[in-house]
Amino acid sequence: MKLSKVLLSSAVAAALVFGFAGCADNEDEHNILYVKGDTAYIGDSGNDSVGYTNDSDVTYRGFRTLKTKHTDAVAIFYLKGAETEDASERTGVLGYVFDLNKDKKVRNDAGDSKTVYDFTAVSLRKNGDKIQAYISRFEGVDPSNMDGGNNFKDVNGDELNSTGKVIGEHNAKETEYLKGASGAYATLGGVTKDADGYYKVAVEVTAAASGVYSVKFYDGNDATAEEKGETNDAGDTVKTGQIKAGAKVLTIAGNTTSNPVTIDASWKADGLSKPKQTDMGFYAAVYPKKTLEGKIQLPYILNEDEVIEWED
Repeated sequence: MKLSKVLLSSAVAAALVFGFAGCADNEDEHNILYVKGDTAYIGDSGNDSVGYTNDSDVTYRGFRTLKTKHTDAVAIFYLKGAETEDASERTGVLGYVFDLNKDKKVRNDAGDSKTVYDFTAVSLRKNGDKIQAYISRFEGVDPSNMDGGNNFKDVNGDELNSTGKVIGEHNAKETEYLKGASGAYATLGGVTKDADGYYKVAVEVTAAASGVYSVKFYDGNDATAEEKGETNDAGDTVKTGQIKAGAKVLTIAGNTTSNPVTIDASWKADGLSKPKQTDMGFYAAVYPKKTLEGKIQLPYILNEDEVIEWED
């Protein structure tokens, strides 16, 4: 189920302060995501142990976006485990969103013009003691109709699917890059629970001028480098949170076993000489009658336009 970069200066690119855009209520109307510092928490207090409980009979979804455009990033996923893992227990999904376009408008069958989102999401969930992932490109998502169903919806309220649904001159569809061999989620091997009970996965997203993104999964317990003051051969300061040499690469059991996974960028046909800046953000889904605990941390982000703080 799918419940769910650009140069200014080395000093700015090394900054570890981020900002969220002021978001429409329909992006996160249930206040599932709470942002503080460099971290997006599940729950409304920024407390690791709070989480978010969905008492309804449908899946709740929340979506938040950053204020500035970027190319590359590292996102650390923390998914809270249980003292005794139930092999069938699934509580929800955490997602990192990139290559996001929020400017497109289409008309629904009633003739109303509506804004839709196009984006790529790398999403993780805990399934018992296993960590599973998918990577998909979504086009034509209606941000005002996020809840319920097994997937995002188009402007007519229909769930997206991998074959696409034509809406006027536009396609609302999902393109799957990473999924399970027989289901929606691939399984990541080599993820271990830390002393605080979290399964941690580091996800590195890198853009290339050729118009592709590379998404690579690492063991998050020891993947990112500490801050260093020295410079590399190119004269750039080594940045906090970059994936360090020798970090443990996770295995993938799904429709592909390749790690990293290569994804086409929306701007692939533009013929650019360097990667394009795009919007990015976060996504969470909480299954009915479940409590989701976790967070996503951004210890490193490349090519930030400006140093800003989180939006209140």
